[in-house]
Amino acid sequence: MNRLLPFEATRGKGSGSAPGAEGAVPFDCIGIGVYAIDHISLVARYPRANEKTEALAYLVQGGGPVPTALAAAARLGSRCAFVGKVAADQEGDFVLSQLARLGVDTSMVVRARRGFTPRAMIWVDQRSGRRTVVLNKPDGFGLTLQEASRARLLQGHILHLDGRDTQVALVAARWAKEAERTVVCDLGSVRPNCQQLLRYVDYAVVSATFVRQFFGTRNMAAAARRLLDSGPQVAVVTAGKRGCWCAADGRVFHQPAFRVRAADTIGAGDVFHGAFLFGLHKGWELPYILRWASAAAALVCTRIGAQAALPSFTEVKRFLTAVGTGQERGVEHSG
Repeated sequence: MNRLLPFEATRGKGSGSAPGAEGAVPFDCIGIGVYAIDHISLVARYPRANEKTEALAYLVQGGGPVPTALAAAARLGSRCAFVGKVAADQEGDFVLSQLARLGVDTSMVVRARRGFTPRAMIWVDQRSGRRTVVLNKPDGFGLTLQEASRARLLQGHILHLDGRDTQVALVAARWAKEAERTVVCDLGSVRPNCQQLLRYVDYAVVSATFVRQFFGTRNMAAAARRLLDSGPQVAVVTAGKRGCWCAADGRVFHQPAFRVRAADTIGAGDVFHGAFLFGLHKGWELPYILRWASAAAALVCTRIGAQAALPSFTEVKRFLTAVGTGQERGVEHSG
């Protein structure tokens, strides 16, 4: 039988953790990952093969899991900085200016003289809000260890990774652990060396797709438990409208998704991560972080776009107040 998980359960370990021997830490969170420009088309329905259709709406914005998560955290009130690479082109200018307007420090972003800023072509089905994404990224376009640099990556209490540039992510996570930082990793799909990367991760927040590929299971609760064996102290598996499962301290906690009328689901996972980072830096108890992150993810789904539709602290708080404590309340799995 399921029962409510008490809120005196595991607390998030964020900016209250020891800063290590590196001196002053100016940011709550540093993120490293791919940054792309998103071209989003809203269509009445996704076209079949050899079929043409017209866009009902079109939006251009900055995208990428880590930059969007940082923007979401900054919108809520965290001090965030992004370490990444974009080209020295108009698209690079655009995405960096947008990220800066959203409150994320971009001073440590590298501008590449060759190649182009990665582009994502995205189609959103109006009926379901579900999306299809195609990423166009130059071969070999990513940060090197020299460009990332230990000094840059240790300027935050929390290091957030997407694991796309696996070698850089692996070394960055090791540096962060040595300096007693908190490491959070977003894994949407299995990538090379992700097993090694998980050894240095404190909070693994992964997708249902990742655990199906990694473990070959659709049992999200069991997958969350098994992730703990790979090294993280806390494992969260997000599964869209099914909610998320969190394993920590020998228990598994399920947070249902909030029911909203979805206009676009493209930002749901990234905003969940950003709100999760915000909760960690605030030192909130883990069940409340999951509820807060789920609410933020639900709100962004009610609008078109991700970075263009980020909810504020007041909006998330008002949403949670409106739904009350009895709706979508998380439960602990006893089995």
